[in-house]
Amino acid sequence: MEYGSGARKTSPEKVRDNIFALLEIHGLTQEKCGKMCGMHGNYFTMLKSQKLTCFPRLDKLLLVCGALNVSIEDLLYKDYVSARDQKRVREIDADVERLKKERTQISERILQRTKERRAQEEAEGRKADARK
Repeated sequence: MEYGSGARKTSPEKVRDNIFALLEIHGLTQEKCGKMCGMHGNYFTMLKSQKLTCFPRLDKLLLVCGALNVSIEDLLYKDYVSARDQKRVREIDADVERLKKERTQISERILQRTKERRAQEEAEGRKADARK
């Protein structure tokens, strides 16, 4: 069930998904965030595992907002799941670029060693021909 009107609609599931996306974005575990909020880490486990039919308590949400450095309005209405996914895409793109550079360096080393071997084989061939 969604609450709100116009473009500003939200749901308990969206709030929950935003909380877990923000945890991931900030690199926080449920336990660490729980300690920052003065709550038990099991709160997040319960939040994640239950089918939400209503919003979590406002006092708990405000504590979570403080730990995650977001406003209650942002937690309710922003789409942090997309932000988390975009962060993952940027990280993957960076990994791909790093791997491309490594592949290029490895290819260059292989090519250099191949040239050195060929030169060595040619030099040995010339020595063998000179001995004949």
